[in-house]
Amino acid sequence: MNRKCQVLVVDDEKEVGTFFRHLLEKYCDVTVVTSGREALELCQRRQFKLALIDLKMPDMDGLVFLKAFKAANPGSQAIIMTGYGTVKTAVKAIQLGAFDYIEKPFEDIDVLEELVRRALSGEEIEQEPVFHDGLVVGRNQEMRAVVATASKIAPKNLTVLIEGETGTGKEVLARYIHRMSRRSDGPFIAVNCGALAETLLESELFGHEKGSFTGAVAQRKGLFEIADRGTLLLDELSEASLGLQVKLLRVLETREFRRIGGEKSYRCDVRVIATTNVNLWEMVKQGRFREDLYYRLNTVVLKIPPLRRRKEDIPLLVEHIVQAHFEEEGVSFSPEAMSLMVSYPWPGNVRELINVVGNTLALRDGPVIMPHHLPEKIKGGAEFQAYRGAKEGLAYEIERLFRGYAENWDPEMGHKPTEIMGVIKEAQENLIRDIIVKCLRLTAGDRNKAAEMLELTPRQIRYYLNEK
Repeated sequence: MNRKCQVLVVDDEKEVGTFFRHLLEKYCDVTVVTSGREALELCQRRQFKLALIDLKMPDMDGLVFLKAFKAANPGSQAIIMTGYGTVKTAVKAIQLGAFDYIEKPFEDIDVLEELVRRALSGEEIEQEPVFHDGLVVGRNQEMRAVVATASKIAPKNLTVLIEGETGTGKEVLARYIHRMSRRSDGPFIAVNCGALAETLLESELFGHEKGSFTGAVAQRKGLFEIADRGTLLLDELSEASLGLQVKLLRVLETREFRRIGGEKSYRCDVRVIATTNVNLWEMVKQGRFREDLYYRLNTVVLKIPPLRRRKEDIPLLVEHIVQAHFEEEGVSFSPEAMSLMVSYPWPGNVRELINVVGNTLALRDGPVIMPHHLPEKIKGGAEFQAYRGAKEGLAYEIERLFRGYAENWDPEMGHKPTEIMGVIKEAQENLIRDIIVKCLRLTAGDRNKAAEMLELTPRQIRYYLNEK
């Protein structure tokens, strides 16, 4: 650390300012102020390399000051100081550009001093592409921001919710958080909440006692026990039943659970990471996901962008897939072939990209992949054009109906936007239900086949058919 570096401490508690002055004065010049307005005036006259900002000040919100400080001190770092109850806001501060946050009271001075040292030295996520055992951090700023936040919250014992479309790499990001955490020596266990029936999933998570149900011939530990001191990934948590959600909430709040058929409570030290490919808040509003569990999960929310918004990363991802997944050396994509790969919308995201690269490698006849080696859908063949045309045609028809209604709308009709939205929602559910019924006729009642055709889960089919 440079002795000349300027550090600003903004906290209405004078004791906090005195503490930091004594801690840091051997490294830098420390200026302490007790109000946000005073600090703002100071920032107009002086440049600071680092600011330690209290999140809750009597005269100003810490996030408001953070934005003003970053604007007045470009390239400077900020560390947010927060109480336990405002951790969610502190994570928001990281997403707004804060280097990190620390919780009061300060318990480990060595950790605190190391955090300040790293902030002053500007140690951040590398600007060049980075590879983390399958997690590719390219040049896309949206993805870089997600990984930067993930790296900062990884060492903290916080529950994490990862949102993203199917195939974007939610589990890969969850594994990265585990490796970057203080639990990296412990187990990482993943369970797909949509792959098992409710009773089986409950047994899988909490375990069961011998004889607790038919087939329980022996006592069995659940994943919360097995993952002790490690990380448990609840993949596609939106598929869990409301009954199971109640039990998950209890574990998250108390760190205690009971095996099925048992009376003894067990404690567990497990970090939970949940993933979803749907909007959980919309499910809450529909009564399909518990609101209390939603608020317990969304302290840290990481949203992975779809591959169509990461087009600049596709060449890097392809290169990584060729080497890491298929161990091919000396294989390259021609500029023309890569241009086609970049222009394709990738509805299946990175998972689809891996599949396409694998199929292309299997069919190639030389070290250079040419456009004719690519699948028809990538080349813009008839099948893909028909698929894209059908989607565009559907959007056009729906928009045409809505525009016609809007053009003919009259105040005398008395239909307000909220009423219209309710009618549209009901019509939407009726339309999907009719499509599902027709698809079930085509599949002779085979729900698994119908779910596959419609790209829905069996649970979603039950929901749209109003089955409990």
